[in-house]
Amino acid sequence: MSSRSEIECEASRWLARRESDAWNPVDEVRLANWLDASIAHRVAFLRLQEAWHEAARLRALGAGIPSGWQPEEARREILATGLGQVESVTLADGTLVTLSSDSRVEVVLERRLRRVHLIRGEAIFEVAHDSERPFVVAADDARVTAIGTRFSVRHAESDLRVIVTEGRVRLEQQHIGAGATAPVALLSAGNVAFAGDEGVRIESLHAEEAERLLEWRSGYLGFDDLPLAEAVAEFNRFNPRKLELADAEVAQLRVGGNFRWNNVEGFVNLLERGFPVRAERLSGRIVLHSR
Repeated sequence: MSSRSEIECEASRWLARRESDAWNPVDEVRLANWLDASIAHRVAFLRLQEAWHEAARLRALGAGIPSGWQPEEARREILATGLGQVESVTLADGTLVTLSSDSRVEVVLERRLRRVHLIRGEAIFEVAHDSERPFVVAADDARVTAIGTRFSVRHAESDLRVIVTEGRVRLEQQHIGAGATAPVALLSAGNVAFAGDEGVRIESLHAEEAERLLEWRSGYLGFDDLPLAEAVAEFNRFNPRKLELADAEVAQLRVGGNFRWNNVEGFVNLLERGFPVRAERLSGRIVLHSR
């Protein structure tokens, strides 16, 4: 049985494909069969379709122009989310962008190039295929280039994380420290790349492991034997009430499981029940102590 994240990914692919010029009667039959195969398929598709149409309507109203995009036109827009918000937006070229909490991107669609500047945060890009117009995501001095694929880019301070879940992308760095690795890397599905002052480091995961790193789009955070310090940092990306670590011992505890990112209290309760952790609840923050 497919996981919830896998179903949502497949639904978004069907939706993006249906909105493209390549859609045909055979695709229509295949989509109908997929929707009939499971109620979970139909629910995921309808929910994404509603968000898709609403985003298109708001963009058209805000710009005062039709939502369709012609390659001869240059189109620029800013997409942003607040803390604790996740939003999916379909660009005029058919690309689906899912913004994580507290994220901001600038999009420029031109005749020969589609450019996105990831100013902060994280975004998943399901790129509409267009061999004549590469899709480039830039953050600091790094560039991620794709033609038609699905990947995420996360920008945190001076570091960048790229996760590829479908297709291939090229990661380039313009400036790296002395003695660092080569500034160009080709990434394929399942690759997770970390780019920083020391160059590019690549990990190879199974497809389901890579998808799990992006479960935030469905409201969940998935941890697999992760240090509590890293789990806390993930929760703090989405919540105004911050978790703090009082000592190194508690920071090194290993945790695993799936948790709703908006349920900080539930996560803390689990830590208190199953780990040597004491929580000190203060105004606007929760301090975790070892015990």
